[in-house]
Amino acid sequence: MPLEPEFVSPQDGAVKQDCETRAVQRWLAKHGAQYARLNPFYLGDDLHSRQPTCEAILATGGNFLFVCKPDSHPLIQEGITGIALPSLAEPVKRGRKRFTYR
Repeated sequence: MPLEPEFVSPQDGAVKQDCETRAVQRWLAKHGAQYARLNPFYLGDDLHSRQPTCEAILATGGNFLFVCKPDSHPLIQEGITGIALPSLAEPVKRGRKRFTYR
């Protein structure tokens, strides 16, 4: 479902530049309680898979599914080392370029 956007823009009186993480925090403060009754799952990339964002989502009654890259989350990578995880690799050809989606 499309949701109201929260733009990354300089905030009045802020010392630091605005960023995506702060925009998520503002959005959750404004709208999180409104959508809690829907039991939402928030999706995001590695940029959002940090503790403050995860805690803010859980505090509003939401759930999340974020990408965690191995380089930026070494503790998670260490925890799953040696575990046989199911995977799917799909080769894709676009023109002359070939990609493998995992």
